[in-house]
Amino acid sequence: MLDLVVKNQQGQALLGFRTNRPPQGYWFVPGGRIQKNESMKTVFIRLCENQLGLTCAIKLAKCLCPYEDFYDDSVFGERVSTHYVVLGYEIVVDESQLSLPTALPVSMA
Repeated sequence: MLDLVVKNQQGQALLGFRTNRPPQGYWFVPGGRIQKNESMKTVFIRLCENQLGLTCAIKLAKCLCPYEDFYDDSVFGERVSTHYVVLGYEIVVDESQLSLPTALPVSMA
């Protein structure tokens, strides 16, 4: 997994309300799975473009420490738990450059 900690000039982080498992019903940072044979550079670009509408190179991001997420459920349902090892990257952006989904709630908190 790769998560994007997207901050504005005031240090507020972008959060989106999760509608799918896990963690459905919680505010979370943008991010996603790393696909087979996908480089870190490629996944970073893909997630920035797909989730933020932003063209951004990984060299402009600050690599954060890896961390883990544990959930009692998964994309497969409630009977399967999830353990993600996540690589976090922080980027600072001008909010006007973002093209965020309008169907889902988002917040700079």
